[in-house]
Amino acid sequence: GDWSSDVCSSDLEFIKQTIAANPVVIFGKSYCPYCKKAVRIMELVGCPFLNINLDTLVFASLASGL
Repeated sequence: GDWSSDVCSSDLEFIKQTIAANPVVIFGKSYCPYCKKAVRIMELVGCPFLNINLDTLVFASLASGL
């Protein structure tokens, strides 16, 4: 489905700008084993990436109860 319909415009703009500015972006949680593995692999191969920790990032759409 189209996940963007559940995200407010400011959050969607942040996501789009972040992805456009960084070749590799990992949006993950600190306790997610798949996220941890992805970060480890990027570090091992020396691939530059941006890791967005969703544990501490608060999107406006989530804060508003969507």
